[in-house]
Amino acid sequence: MLDLMNKLYRFDAVTIDIINALELKLSDAENKINDLYKQIFLDYADWYLEIKEDEMAISKRTDDIDKRRARVKTRLLGVGTATKELLESTANSISGVTVEILFEGMTVIINFLAVENNKYLGVVKKAIVEMIPYHLL
Repeated sequence: MLDLMNKLYRFDAVTIDIINALELKLSDAENKINDLYKQIFLDYADWYLEIKEDEMAISKRTDDIDKRRARVKTRLLGVGTATKELLESTANSISGVTVEILFEGMTVIINFLAVENNKYLGVVKKAIVEMIPYHLL
């Protein structure tokens, strides 16, 4: 910012102090804006995740932030009529999990085709159970 000023003011101590204070405030504001932008995306959210959990009445039983993000993501995606496609797309939205869902009579069969991390199995199962109509449970 100092380079943009007239040469007469560049060496004034008061002007230099004001410019330095402004640069600190602008840097702080930029960091806050970047953090707020980061919270929009669930894969990077931290403090906003707690707000979404409160809105959706999701219990915070675990301290594992990845599991918490997965729960919020499945709750957001799992809205609508519980079709086979909706259930599969919601379950497959969790990274490292590939699921195939079959309806046989009044039974729902969940086939886990690929699981990279076992910690998400409970999240996927709970999300599917919450979305399945009650007459199929």
